[in-house]
Parts: sequence; structure tokens; C-alpha cells
Amino acid sequence: MPDIKIRWAPGHTNIEGNEAADSLADAEAREPTTPFGLAAQPTVSGIRTIRKAALATASAAWWSSAKSKLSNWYTQWKLPYQPTRPTQELALTRPTLARLLAIRTSNGDFAWYHQKFHHDNATLKCTCGRPKTPLHIVLCRKTTTARVFRRWPKRPPAPPRTPSEATKYLQTLWEEPEDFAAFLEITGFYSTISSYRNNPKQSVRALAAAYDVPKSTLQTRLHGVQPRSEILSTRRKLSPIEEQSLVQWILDLDRRGFPPHVIDVRRMADTLLAARGQDPPPQPVGKNWMSRFIQSQPELQTKWSRRLNSQRADSEDPIAIVAWFKLVEETRQTYGVLDQDIYNFDETGFAIGVAATSKVVTSSDRIGRAVVVQPSNREWVTAIECINASGWYLPPFVILSGKVHQASWYNGLPLDWIIGVSDNGWTTDELGFEWVKHFNQHTASRTAGVYRLLILDGHSSHATPEFDQYCAENKILTLCMPPHTSHLLQPLDVSCYSPLKRAYGREIEELARQGAYHIDKIDFLTAYTRIRPIVFTQQNIQAGFQATGLVPPSPDRVLSSLTVARTPSPPQTTTDNNAATQAAAQTETPHTVAELQQQVRYLQERLRRQSESPTNVAIRQLAKSAQLAMQSATILAEENKRLRAENQRQQQKKSQQRQYIASGGVLQVQQAQQLAAEAERVVMEASQSQAVR
Repeated sequence: MPDIKIRWAPGHTNIEGNEAADSLADAEAREPTTPFGLAAQPTVSGIRTIRKAALATASAAWWSSAKSKLSNWYTQWKLPYQPTRPTQELALTRPTLARLLAIRTSNGDFAWYHQKFHHDNATLKCTCGRPKTPLHIVLCRKTTTARVFRRWPKRPPAPPRTPSEATKYLQTLWEEPEDFAAFLEITGFYSTISSYRNNPKQSVRALAAAYDVPKSTLQTRLHGVQPRSEILSTRRKLSPIEEQSLVQWILDLDRRGFPPHVIDVRRMADTLLAARGQDPPPQPVGKNWMSRFIQSQPELQTKWSRRLNSQRADSEDPIAIVAWFKLVEETRQTYGVLDQDIYNFDETGFAIGVAATSKVVTSSDRIGRAVVVQPSNREWVTAIECINASGWYLPPFVILSGKVHQASWYNGLPLDWIIGVSDNGWTTDELGFEWVKHFNQHTASRTAGVYRLLILDGHSSHATPEFDQYCAENKILTLCMPPHTSHLLQPLDVSCYSPLKRAYGREIEELARQGAYHIDKIDFLTAYTRIRPIVFTQQNIQAGFQATGLVPPSPDRVLSSLTVARTPSPPQTTTDNNAATQAAAQTETPHTVAELQQQVRYLQERLRRQSESPTNVAIRQLAKSAQLAMQSATILAEENKRLRAENQRQQQKKSQQRQYIASGGVLQVQQAQQLAAEAERVVMEASQSQAVR
């Protein structure tokens, strides 16, 4: 066998520049040079920086539900990632550590856990009569008595009453796990009844005194007598599970800003009864059922809802806005909502014949405001728009006033638009339910994660049981903004609707200049088709989510823009009212008759007591207030003049033949065009048959 010699040769020999690169690489391998801007040898601070970055990356990966598949319950605790041995937790006794881990993971002696795995012999309720839940340890009546509560470690100002308060307190305990062990020892949560059964010789009287439980109650429970709440459950209209589901539904709506009306609760109760599938079906709940149900549920109460207009002054309450951002963040973390799965939708209304206020050029001799002649039709149209945080938008859902659909409306419209009708052009509960179906149709296939988050306001059409149930079935999370904060927190209001209204107003002005003195539904739809792509750009949409602090999350974007940092005011006494009157009179310019009278009273009081510089300030404010009143009167007179001019119909546009193709409901443009074509074909066939005869 001949000798074989192998010699390495560069693969790019004789190629210009590459041989030089090889020589430089060889030189670098023999004697590395110091990287620019970095030390040749690693330093302690550099190693710490790298370690910190690696820890942050590992922590983010650990808490990412898409990677680690952790349960929503576990992720809500926001526990820090520990690369080292958790010495504090491991220092606990095994029973205490087991109970701590059971609460953190919700896998333990809890009602839902036993029901999930069909543990028929398990006890689902605590000795207090309430279901066993991971948070019940700090909500139970026997651990929150005054005598026991005084001894709590890291005691809060008041015993927790809600799940959020219970979660917050447990997080405080887990900062030092020995505090959790002390809590178990002080409250004796796991040892009241079980300790007696394990040691029957123990005195019932001493045990009752130790845990602040009436002796008679303890004796009856030990002899197997059930609480009255459980005995009466068989006589109630709804079963305990049905009542629990109903309570959870109410609390969930209330947490999201949609407290249901009494009639909504009754309707949902009847729905639960009908879902049993019994033959014959159960009778609906009675007229007194609601009051008895509220009395039997300590978590619920009835209150009169406040009119939204009365809350305008508190709309910029920083506490409410901070709570809103906290709710959004908790919802996103709990359900793993991604940025590209966040939506905002809202209605906006148009008086289809009213032009926008704009700056115009007039003669210098003109006195007062310039008048722009505009069409006379003030018919109302509602457009429901929805935008996504990534910068795209859904096809619109337009609601016209009327009872039937006309074929002429659909000429030239995009095929994916939806048009509905109502008596006055406003949104109804039925149309709101149709819209959420429209939303699901256009967003389900574009969902990046599992859940979609829909930001909305408190309109009644968004709070119906049907709307909420449909969202729950299709994994759509809805969050309601605080009342009267849409100008701060709603992306559509912040970045889209104002330019949309201005653009439509300019379209109407242009039509008026061209001699169109009557604007109808067809003109509106034509103009709306032109202006939507101009307004709903990716830049505008993303700017709206940024300005409202939603994507990326930035509450400071909103909090820093508040005019006045307000806090909710408690009920005021007479002294408070006087102080408020003086403060308002000293610092604010009146804008209403009531404020003007208040300023006058303050001025009179100041003149009576003394005459100094604040009096002069008040006089100037009073003069400014009078000027505002006169300017408002001028504006109102001009508006009345324009309204009278608009009410005189000048020239009616040539009306198209009205072809009714549907009555009520909603139609997609493609469906409507098919119906119109079919109706026209029938008319032509009928006319041809008559001509033959």
C-alpha cells in the first residue's frame, strides 16, 4: 500500500484578502489582544454583572407560562427565583412545609382538589361551614376573631375580607417563612377539631376556650350535627354548587367593573335551573328569592348604582387609576395574555349631517364667529370600532336608525363590514351580543396565546349575561375601565376618535360646498369608507396603546398627565363644606352659575372681614367669570342660528328606489348584496312575465 501524505491547505488560497484574514487569525490565536473597552482579565464586578443578567433571564424563563407551564394560581404569588438552596423554607417542620406548599400550589386538602379527583369521602367544608380553599386559612371566622387576630404576626390593620387581601397577607408571611409557622401555631387552624378526635380525653370546654368557639357549637359538631346552612340547603331553589357558581359570577363581574343588576342575577339563576334538564323544567325563582339569596351570602350586598355623570369630578383619581393598572397587570400575568392579544373596542356616534368645527379664513370685517353652512340631517349613526395593540383594526360594525335594510346601503362597501339597524341608531343589548360574535370571528385565528384581553367601557350592552358567557366560552377576558376615564385610559378615545370626527366633519363640509344640503345614510357610509384608512393607521393605533400605558405597560404615562392629583373625598361636614368653598373660591375660576354664586358669597365674606390682596384676586376672577358667561351666551346664540338654518331643508338629493331586503338584525355587506341581487332578479322576472302577457 503506497504511503499517503496529508497536507492541510487553506480552502481559499490565492483569494484576495482571505489569506490576510487567516494570518491575522493565527496571530490572534497565538497572542490574544485585549478587547476594546474591556479588561483583559475578568473582574469581580464583571462576573457579578454577568451573574445578575443570567439570573434575570432564568427567572423570566421560569415565570413564563409559555415555557414552564406553571399554573395561574402558582404564578400569582410572584415568588422570587432562587438559584440557591431555600434554607428558610427547609428549616420549617415537614407538616408546616407541606401546608405552605399546598397553599402555594392549591394542591391539597381543598374542595376543588377533591372534586377534581372525585374524592367522594373527603370533607369539602371547614368547620365554620365555608368551603375549603387555599386562602380560607386567613379568611376563616375562627382565625379572624378579635382575640386571635391581635396575636397575628405582621398583623394588617384589619382582618382580610376579600381574596385579594388574603393573598396580600400570605405574601407578607412568606417573606419570612417562620412567620407562616407562627401564624399556624397562633390560630391553630389545623388543630381545633382534629386535635380532639386524635385525643378524645382532651376537655371540650378547654378546647372551646382555646379557640374562641362556643362550647355548645363544638359539642354539636363533634356529635355530627350539621350547620343550619347545610341543613337548609335542601330547601333552597338552587343547590349549593349552583349558588357558589352564581356568587362567583357576580364577584367576577363586580371585580371587572360590571356589577350586575338584580334582574340579571335573576335571569342567570333561571338559566342555571333550566340547565338541569329536568322534565318538567323547574319553576323560575320567585319574587322574594333575590332578597333571601343576598341575605344568605355574606360576600354579597345590594347597593344603588350611581349615575355616571355624578362621578365626572373624580375621573382623574390617581388611586382608581393605579388600581386599574394593577388589575390589568394581574389579569395579564394570571392568564398569560400577550401584547398582540390585547384589544380595545368602543362605540362612537355621528350626527350624519353635522360638520366639524374648524379654522377658516374670513373677512377681517366679520364680527363674532364665522358660520359654515352645513347640511340639515341630524340623524344618528353609531360605529363600533375595535383595535389591536399590534396596530391593526377590525372591520367596523355600523348601526343605522331604521327597521329594515335597504339594498342601496351596501353598494361599494367592503364585503367584511357589518351593518345593523335599531330604532334610534344606538347600540342595543342584542346588537352588542352580535358584535362580540363579529369580534371572535375576526380575532380567533390571529390569537398568539390562549386568551384575548378586551378593554371596554361600562356600557350596558357589554354587561349582559349572554355577552359575558360568550366571552368566557371563547376565552375572551373583558376588563371595564373606571367610570369617566376613557379620555385617559381608552386607546380609541386618545388617538383615533378625535381625528376620525374631524375627518368626517371635513367630508360633510366639502359635500355642503358642493351643494349637498341633505346628507343621508348612503352619504355617511361613502364618507366613512374614505376616512377610516386615513385615521386607523398602525402608528395611530400603537400610539393610543402607548399613551394609555397599556402596551408597553407604563402607568406613569397616565399618572404624569393628570391635571390635579385627586383623592376620593369622605362624607363632608358643614365645616368641610365651608373649607371647600373657601379653597375653591381662592384658587378656581367659576364656570357655572353655582360656582359664580359661591364666588360671590366668598367675596362678600372677604369684604366684610378685611380688605387686602386676596380680595383683588377674587374680583378679577369674578370679572373673568362674567366674561365667560357672556361668551357662552354668544356661542349659544350662534349655535341656535345654525340649528335654525339646518332645519330648513334646501335641496333634496335624488332619492334612489328603496329596495327592502331584510327586517331588523345585522347583515354583512356580502350577504346584503346577494339578497339585493336576488330581489332584483325576482322583480325583473315578474316584469318580463307581465310584458309577455
